[in-house]
Amino acid sequence: MSEFKKVSRNLRNISEAVFGASIYSCYRYILPVDLPDYYFFPNSPEHKGSFEHAVDIAIPNPRQNPLTIYAPQSGIVRSGILSNTKWGTNPADKKYLNWINIEVDENEFYEIAHITSLPDKILNVGDRVAIGEPILQTALNGRVTTTNDVPDFHVHVLVGKWLDKEKGKFTSLKIRWKR
Repeated sequence: MSEFKKVSRNLRNISEAVFGASIYSCYRYILPVDLPDYYFFPNSPEHKGSFEHAVDIAIPNPRQNPLTIYAPQSGIVRSGILSNTKWGTNPADKKYLNWINIEVDENEFYEIAHITSLPDKILNVGDRVAIGEPILQTALNGRVTTTNDVPDFHVHVLVGKWLDKEKGKFTSLKIRWKR
């Protein structure tokens, strides 16, 4: 077993002993967008079951002012879709969602959604990203709620723990943010 995996497993054991199993992320994460103030949209209709601890960070209209997304934690790109440009308010519009899954260790991962590639950088499965590294850009795609017929522009962030990786079963974790 590599030293990284030993340290990672020890951190998880300590985190679960201190914070309780399956409740908080083992790692601390930075906010993926640089804004003067942060607002988290409450009560998303999508944040149920395995997604209950996901957060939606409000952003400016990404079609007028796209923001760079920074890796909230170091890891390896495991999967994702970055080619969709459609959006809508119906549950069926979820199929147009752009998202990326980045594995932090053998048990913990994060996903970011409502994104697109940076103009000068394409992420591929297997790429390593470092915390704070510019990796993506905000975008409008997938299912998005609206307020007064205006899209609730946001970046969706989920940190999860695998329950059964082969079957894709996971539980979301409350994110421990760096201050």
